[in-house]
Amino acid sequence: MRHATFAVAVLLACAWPARAQDPPPPEPTPVDTLTLDLAPLAKATAMRFAYQRKSGDAWSTLGSFRLTSAPIEGKAEVELTDVLAVEANGRRMAIHITQRCALSNLLPLLGGTIQFRSRSAEGSEMAEDVTLEVTDGKFIARKGEGAREAPWEAGTSSDMALFRLVTLLPTTPDARYSVAHVLEAEDARIRHGCTFVCRGPEKLTRGEASIDVTRFDMVRGPRTVGEYYTSGPLRLERVVMDGEKRLEREPDE
Repeated sequence: MRHATFAVAVLLACAWPARAQDPPPPEPTPVDTLTLDLAPLAKATAMRFAYQRKSGDAWSTLGSFRLTSAPIEGKAEVELTDVLAVEANGRRMAIHITQRCALSNLLPLLGGTIQFRSRSAEGSEMAEDVTLEVTDGKFIARKGEGAREAPWEAGTSSDMALFRLVTLLPTTPDARYSVAHVLEAEDARIRHGCTFVCRGPEKLTRGEASIDVTRFDMVRGPRTVGEYYTSGPLRLERVVMDGEKRLEREPDE
């Protein structure tokens, strides 16, 4: 009886059409090969966000995050400044990062520097002052008398630049855009790259208002590590990181 049952199962398996498998996703387009409209970077811009963490089903605001971009007069460069001010566990802290990038592609300039400063908001005492230097073929992180070097890979973007770059990407649904390596300024390290996947149009509800946005997922390997919601060039409405941290855009000043 068991043999008959097995034979029937085999016949059914052979007769039943195989389930079609989803085609593999297309190869992503490297961001540094795209021709992007970078004209919005030619004027000063600012975006302000509430910095939030998830607690249960609710989001609690711990501080603020401000992104500014300013073109450098007489040079094909743009200065990016990120300021994070956080209060948690009874302590206040401010992180201030400044970086210059090429206006043509938002990649860090060779021979340029990234200033990273962290301090207690209770006073002017500096907790950390790190300078990140990008030179030909090398990346150097300096802190006090110490220095750490690592190879510099062509096409490396910075996490600071990605906040702006994602708002300039084409919004074709299912399109994929890759960044080979990412310089994370706060950690002063170069990490593996990522892929931005355009999920297409969505709506965000903020109070009684509904906002038309395009969602991009940041993917590393099999994991989605970030969600970016954009409403136009240099207009980032929301960022969700690892499902636990969130930047929620505040009204323009």
